[in-house]
Parts: sequence; structure tokens; C-alpha cells
Amino acid sequence: KQWYQRRVAITAGDEARNFATADWIPLGRQCVDQYKEFGRYNVFSHEELLLRMVSKTDSLLLDIAETLFQNLQIMVERELEQRESLKQIQTDFLEFEEVPDEKRVCRVCNTTMFLSSIVCSCHPEVMYCLLHAPTSPCPTSKQTMKYRYTVEELKKLPQDVQKRIPEMREWTKEVSGMKGRSEKPLVEELDKLAERAVANKYIETDEYRELRSVIDKANQCIKVTNQLVAIKRRSSRVHNSSPALKISINELNSFLKQVTDLPCHVPDSALLQEHYVRIVDFTERCDRALNKNLTKVQYEEMLK
Repeated sequence: KQWYQRRVAITAGDEARNFATADWIPLGRQCVDQYKEFGRYNVFSHEELLLRMVSKTDSLLLDIAETLFQNLQIMVERELEQRESLKQIQTDFLEFEEVPDEKRVCRVCNTTMFLSSIVCSCHPEVMYCLLHAPTSPCPTSKQTMKYRYTVEELKKLPQDVQKRIPEMREWTKEVSGMKGRSEKPLVEELDKLAERAVANKYIETDEYRELRSVIDKANQCIKVTNQLVAIKRRSSRVHNSSPALKISINELNSFLKQVTDLPCHVPDSALLQEHYVRIVDFTERCDRALNKNLTKVQYEEMLK
């Protein structure tokens, strides 16, 4: 029951779609094994599903790639072991995906086959899985093992997936490490990580989405910071006639908090923080002065 609790069906229009989390992969294999034991038909070939995932290795998430690698190893080891016991039988290549599912089921256990099967020249339309090949009434001299992948190709399948795992794990580690650094990274460093993600096709990961969100927020903060710093510099010029952008103390404080919360460094933010402190200090001194009976000259002196 738990095997199917992990599979969710979605209906889009008149067509159903199924998706599952990474931990369904080994459970799906166990399900196929139990179906084989009871002679039940498969909904689809689990082996074919794994091999289709291999063809999309560049777009796999880290947890799925790791789970796929482990289950490919199990699948390949089992297949090679069964082939070894039948090595006296002649072989021939077959593209199983070109054969309708109902035409490539084992005569005994009804398992849908994809990696290999046994056929006999007497009844070429009948197939047996390697496990049940001995139950065929035909002599081995008339039997042929149909295979989708050679032994060498099978051994290479897990390796193709395994190559991606260390690279992706290292990238994920670097992204996570940015958060714990005592000195915040520059936006340029985050940009390089994002570029690597795009080049290596990690863009479907949660880490990339979070990284992209941080970069976008940082760039927006940098843009606003540059504008505010530029206004401060212009307003300090005696003969400046440019209209100044008005921003309240509360708005500036809120913006600075947003900058501080970013996990990366925003240039000139320290300068803006110093400016804010001076504004707050000036405001407090003004409040205190307004509560005193100062002369006009004293007020003007204070404004200087």
C-alpha cells in the first residue's frame, strides 16, 4: 500500500499524469518484484523508466540522481548475473521501446521487459524474462537472448549518473557555505555560482531558485543604494539645483534592514548606514532644541 501512497495522480484535461518523489524509485522496484511473484501485469516497465531518467541526467536533482545511481547499480548487477547464467544462448539486439508493452511481457510472470528477454524460433511471438527462461519448452539451441544494451553499455549506465553527483554536491555545498561565512560574499560571487548552475543544468533545484532570488534582491538593493548615495553627494554641493528624491527616516531604516538581512554584501551600504546614523542624531538634537527657548541665531548655528 505504501508504494502507491507515494505516487500522486494529476488530471490535466482528459489525460492523467503521475509523479513521485525520489524515494519511490526503490519502492517501485520492490513492487515489480512482488508483481513478478504473483504474476500481475506491470503498469509500465520500471527498468525503462530508470533508463529514460538516465537519458535526462543533466536535468536531475541531486537527491534523485543519488537514488537513481543506487538503483541502477542494483538493476545492472541483477541483469548481468542473470545473463551470466544464460551465456550459452545466442544473442541479438532489440529496441524494446519499439515493441508494444503487451508484446514484451514474460509468458510466466507477466513482467514488462526492457533490458532483455528470451525468445524461441519455434514461437518467436512468445517471450520469457531471464529468470523464467528455464521454463521455456524449447531447447537452448533454438533460443535467442534479445538485449537492449550490451554488457559494456550496462556497466557504463550507473557511471554516467555518478559523474554528475560529485559536481552537483560540490556546487550545492558552495551555495550553502555562502550563508555561514563571517564575511558576506559579493554579488559577483553569487553570479558565478548561478552561471555554473545554468551551464550544468541545476536550474530546477531549490538551491538555484533561492540563489537567483537573493541575486535579484541584491541587485535591486544595489540600485537603490547607488541612487541614495548619489543624492547625498549631489545634495552636499552648494550650487546643486537638481530635484532631490525624498525618503523618510522610517523608509530609510526599513531599507537598511532589508540590506542587512541579505546574505551578500551591498557596496556603499556602510556609507548609507553612517548617513542614517547622522540623520537620526540630527533629528534627536532638533527635537531637544525645539523644547528649549533658543534664539534665531542659535537655531541657524545649529542648522549649519
